[in-house]
Amino acid sequence: MSTLKLKGSSSGEVGVTVPATVANQTLIIPAAAPAVGNVLKATNTSGTLEWGTVDTAVGLVNSVTGRIVKDTATNIDIRVSGITGTVSIKYYEGATLHATVASQTVTNGKITTAVPSAVYDETVGDVISIEVVNSSGTASSNRYDVQVVALPTGGTLTTDGSAKIHTFTETDTFFNTIDGLSVEYLVIGGGGSASGYDGYGGGGGAGGYQTGTLSHVDAGSYEIRVGAGAPGGNYNHSQGEDAYNITYNVYDGQQGGSSTFHTVTSIGGGRGGGGASNHGGDGASGGGAMISSNAGSGTSGQGNDGGTAGGSWGNVYGAGGGGGAGAVGGNGSEGTGGAGGAGTASSITGSSVTRAGGGGGSVYSGTSGAGGAGGGGAGKSYGAGDGGDGTANTGGGGGGCATLNVYGGNGGSGVVILKYTP
Repeated sequence: MSTLKLKGSSSGEVGVTVPATVANQTLIIPAAAPAVGNVLKATNTSGTLEWGTVDTAVGLVNSVTGRIVKDTATNIDIRVSGITGTVSIKYYEGATLHATVASQTVTNGKITTAVPSAVYDETVGDVISIEVVNSSGTASSNRYDVQVVALPTGGTLTTDGSAKIHTFTETDTFFNTIDGLSVEYLVIGGGGSASGYDGYGGGGGAGGYQTGTLSHVDAGSYEIRVGAGAPGGNYNHSQGEDAYNITYNVYDGQQGGSSTFHTVTSIGGGRGGGGASNHGGDGASGGGAMISSNAGSGTSGQGNDGGTAGGSWGNVYGAGGGGGAGAVGGNGSEGTGGAGGAGTASSITGSSVTRAGGGGGSVYSGTSGAGGAGGGGAGKSYGAGDGGDGTANTGGGGGGCATLNVYGGNGGSGVVILKYTP
């Protein structure tokens, strides 16, 4: 080692000792005079120095929002006081340091940072202690504990970017592991079916359509009910011992089943007009009318009314279409069955899908009503067979039929879809 000695003008000296082995480097002193309390600090690795202060304040980690989710990349917000500038985040489990994330910035007392994989790969239930270290190497006076949690379960899990999507096509349980989770939902009831009738069956109404966000869902188990699509009605006869002994059997369509999640219940669509009851049934969306009857009424916030019938008795009569989530059922007219009301599009799964269309109305002779966009079944004319079924897991209404011994279309089953970002 060698020592550089600086002597005072009258007496005394100061020595600066250099190690025996040292990298070649020139230290550049700032031109400006220092303020009281300043020290020399390096600003880079080239030897340039500047005047600055030593941060000796001991800061506090006040809170952490966000979650550490097993095997899932997430962000957390760390609220601090007494800490500013550029910091490092340290993640401990007990005395073991799992990860250090450097060069994080404090903005208005908050640090937004990504949880490193070395941390979210830990076991569910592990407690991770978070410490913040300032630019001078001083650690916060406390560490804030966050527990590793699992993702919620239930249904079929898919992703849309960082968001998780649970799709339920049958009754199941949503187990929420994250307290206070904000959940976007789409809940659709089962579609109403069409009644059996010899000539003039109206279309079934679509299942109830509700979408929105629950901003705070507590951790726990939530039963998910998915409404069944209603079975189609039938109009048939049986021959007795002679030509005058004929028994006619008329079976109405039915209302679809309700779908539920948490506080949200979407009821089923109304049955199509025809059968023994004639009138279109009320429901989330109303069933279409047959001749000389009323269309079913829809439910505010879930669907729309069914369409009316048109024409007169005879081969030119047209039944009404069932209501859809996005529009009322089409009205029947002479020679034309009413189209099912259109459904409503949602992008909750990451792509736009239209669901909850109404069933088309039948016609004896002419053009039967098309199923509403979003899974509504098509109506059928005389001799064309069973009414079209509503599409499964859309809540589409069943299509009307116009022939003896055939069935009105079945309603499509409902669906529950939940989306959140952990």
